[in-house]
Amino acid sequence: MGSNLKLNDNVDNLKPRRLITVRHGERMDLAFGDWIKLCFDKQGRYKPQDLNHPKKLIDREPWAYSNDSPLTPIGEFQGFLFGQALSDHGVEINHVYCSPALRCLQTCHNILKGAGIQDNLAVNIEPGLFEFLGDHLHRLPSWLTPKEAAAGTGMNINLDYKPQIEAVDMLTIRTAENHSDFYARCHKVVESIISSTVTGNILIVAHAASVDSCTRLLTGKKLPEWNDFFQFVHRIPYLAHSHCQINRNGEWKMVEPLFPGITISSNNHYDYSSLWSMLPK
Repeated sequence: MGSNLKLNDNVDNLKPRRLITVRHGERMDLAFGDWIKLCFDKQGRYKPQDLNHPKKLIDREPWAYSNDSPLTPIGEFQGFLFGQALSDHGVEINHVYCSPALRCLQTCHNILKGAGIQDNLAVNIEPGLFEFLGDHLHRLPSWLTPKEAAAGTGMNINLDYKPQIEAVDMLTIRTAENHSDFYARCHKVVESIISSTVTGNILIVAHAASVDSCTRLLTGKKLPEWNDFFQFVHRIPYLAHSHCQINRNGEWKMVEPLFPGITISSNNHYDYSSLWSMLPK
């Protein structure tokens, strides 16, 4: 059954309350493989080796990035485009919640910049929105604290926000979580967010599976089998997004997004000397 959380002020035909869930943008590790070895010297100093590498990084030990990848500049621009689309389509965002993963924080920051609301809307960092913990059995990423995230990214972070699931509690959840538990965790967080915000549109910036895990139980759908879940996650592109809205009966339903997604083409690494050696002298 779908959620019966009723929200009286935003259930009219003109301005239905929306929940928008979006995946992060292009991440460095998936775009460049072992980019840490390529970009950090023996003293731990960072130097970009491609125009699609960040010009600078937050001051962290290189190992901290091994399981908490930043975005590429293209990934940041993807977020900015998404924010512009929100603005262009008149979508007002009233509440923002974000996974603690750096790639999600950076995407969220750029979405809000694209929408022109980065100074007016504080981001709530919610560890419970992090991706499926079955992919992190050996260790969790070294997330930035809210204070570190605010200082390192320039984001407007709500430092008074109390997470639905604390970062330390994710350590306990990690060793036992299956994909059904993952859906239950996301649903618990989303229902808490809806209850605590009462009115207004909600933006969640998280991971590939989140576009489904944050909405499936909310809208009364059955859980997928493991194989279906696994295949689904690997088909979700960067900045994919789902839109739900509440009807007059207080039920959340999936609706067609107001704007299309973002498509990028494959682009191989440019090796000047190798490329030109292929041509006749």
